Amino acid sequence: MLTQPTTSHKAGPTPASAANGFRYRLARVSFWTKRALRSEGLLVVVGAFLLAALMEWPSLQHAGTTIPNDLGDPLAQAYLLSWPGHILPINPGQLWNANTFFPEHGSFAFTDSLIGYAPFSFIGDGPESALIRYNLIFVGVRALSFIGAYALVRQLGSNWLGAVLAGVAFAFAPWTYSHDGQLNIISTGGIPLALAALCRGHGFSLTHGFRREKTRPGWVVTGWLVAAWQISLGFAIGLPFFYVILGLSVVVGAIVIVRWIKHRQSPLSAKLLIANAIGGAVFVVVSWLMVAPRLSLIKRFPEETRPNPGEIRSYSPPWRGFFVAPDNSGFWGNRQTGAREQLLAGPGYKGIAEITLLPGFVLLILALAGVFFSIWRLWHRLILVVAVFVSAVLVMGVEIAGGRYSYMVLYHLLPGWDSLRTPGRLMLWSVLLLVILAAGFLSRVAQVLATRTHKAVIGVALLVPVFLVGVEGTSATAHPIVPTPPADIRNAQGPLLVLPSDYFYNTRVMLWTVGNFTNVVNGSSRLVPKRQSQVQQAAAKLPDASSVRYLQKLGIRTIMIVRKDIRGTPYERLLGLTAQQLPTSMTRVDTSKTVTFTLRSA
Repeated sequence: MLTQPTTSHKAGPTPASAANGFRYRLARVSFWTKRALRSEGLLVVVGAFLLAALMEWPSLQHAGTTIPNDLGDPLAQAYLLSWPGHILPINPGQLWNANTFFPEHGSFAFTDSLIGYAPFSFIGDGPESALIRYNLIFVGVRALSFIGAYALVRQLGSNWLGAVLAGVAFAFAPWTYSHDGQLNIISTGGIPLALAALCRGHGFSLTHGFRREKTRPGWVVTGWLVAAWQISLGFAIGLPFFYVILGLSVVVGAIVIVRWIKHRQSPLSAKLLIANAIGGAVFVVVSWLMVAPRLSLIKRFPEETRPNPGEIRSYSPPWRGFFVAPDNSGFWGNRQTGAREQLLAGPGYKGIAEITLLPGFVLLILALAGVFFSIWRLWHRLILVVAVFVSAVLVMGVEIAGGRYSYMVLYHLLPGWDSLRTPGRLMLWSVLLLVILAAGFLSRVAQVLATRTHKAVIGVALLVPVFLVGVEGTSATAHPIVPTPPADIRNAQGPLLVLPSDYFYNTRVMLWTVGNFTNVVNGSSRLVPKRQSQVQQAAAKLPDASSVRYLQKLGIRTIMIVRKDIRGTPYERLLGLTAQQLPTSMTRVDTSKTVTFTLRSA
């Protein structure tokens, strides 16, 4: 994956050669520092995290009080990142039965669970820790995307300049800022990283093909494990990746079988076959563990889990979307306001996030140049161009011929694909292919210049396009302050319904439960059970006797109103209910910030 220049194995300075302890320790530090600076892998990892911290500095500046983008999905995902740390130590069998969406079961699987980040959920407790955790991971996913793209392009045969370009372009492509509120969508670094490890393990590169002497079974297993981890983050991005891995496995398997028949010998060693069997088995098992809860939900909520073609149409971008950046793109946001308005004027688009797909104009120019001038062979470039075209057509969903020969074919044929309603998210594959083409061009330019000028001059000159790609990839994402939870919520007896209750408000309620994880009716996800809207309607009719009985039957014990948030909602009238108007099964307690109704069991 990452290559390391050959270093001298001379022993470091010995105590006998040092005049005193201080000089000896200084010499040792100097020795190991020099060795570290020669390690390409270490430099890439450190550089990736430093660059990500620089590009996403607002997320680190006030990590415990703000969150990127808005107070919608990011708050729900901050909650999701916290739930495993609470439930796994005490009752791991209840992982998928989260405390939200009461009385529904399996609510942790209502959306991408991000379970792959579970190790971080054991650190810290409470809403503030949840925000810090989210912001750190938010920055980390950018760094991992850089590392993954760098590793893949380097393994394929690019020089370090082309790999740096690939890392910056893939991690900070303008289109990704459309999804700054969806951590599951920008968590893509495991995809190129897994492909890089699998290529390295099989001794494959575009410049040299398969080399049996370069195979590394350990890297094969690593690649499969990284792929399994990527799947564990969710299927919005993971499902297409699963089918890409499956397709590549079929192609490689066919090549192995043909060569075995032709030469009576497998091109893969026994160790490599065993490594693939072990790693592949882990990948399949993890995929099944992730899909099993989803299959249960499909049986229980068939209408809510499967989008119809009309819904897919509203998220299918036109071709112009490839050249328009989202409004929170630091460089292009304000410059393309008119272009975004024209896109939204199209027929029935639900949101600008899914149809602003600019990969970066500099990247597009470099990739186009890479079609004609590159270190990659001509037939490799032709395959990449075809792949870019195919992926772009799939990204457009049903925009071309209603998707009858593209996206809808997958919708009808591939299991699980009918649960994907947003074709624009496939854009990550187009960008990944573009960065490979661009890296080939930059590497070829470096080769040509190497015969004519000094390497340092080449490095400085070719860092200019990398810098321009980075400028296009700057962010202007907002970081709103997250409301602190009313103290009464921390002490409320569950099951609890917090009002007002709607899609966006419920996300803050989910976050507020982090720490005690009281059972709450509130919940926000793409899958919203019909019963939740029925509960909301019943709450709005209180103290109607039938509504009280319905809520009691469900087992709801407490209804809490947050005073400052209830104004202008259908629930505002509840503030005027007096004790005399309440049935005997309800009691009311007022504080400065909340009003709490307690329901006695029927």
